[in-house]
Amino acid sequence: MNVDNLHSILLYLNENESNLFRIVEILEVVFPSNQNINIDAMMKYLVDNGYVDRTNQNLYRISIVGQQFLNNGSFYKEENERKEEKRISELTTEKLETDLKNAKRIYESYPLTKALAWIGAICGAVALILKIIEMCYK
Repeated sequence: MNVDNLHSILLYLNENESNLFRIVEILEVVFPSNQNINIDAMMKYLVDNGYVDRTNQNLYRISIVGQQFLNNGSFYKEENERKEEKRISELTTEKLETDLKNAKRIYESYPLTKALAWIGAICGAVALILKIIEMCYK
């Protein structure tokens, strides 16, 4: 379903919020050049999600939920939020992959680092002992 089409229907119903419309009227006004649009499915979607109210005579009008939805950014806000969530998810995945690669690299270099630390500690201890011996014999 096209977000622009759903948004156009809601805008039309919102502009005429006190009126009731048949599907044919909505189709003729909102989509005058394209009568092949599946407006039944779009209206069902809008009714099922509470954006539009349907009367017993199959007349439609925008609901309070639909008005609030339009005021809060409509489908475009939802679409932007989904894109932002997807972007955050991709960045999180990329960060975790990078962290894992870094952890593996550090783990692989651990034996070398440990050996160098021991060599440095032994050299430091030997140097200290030599310095003490040198001070004692002066």
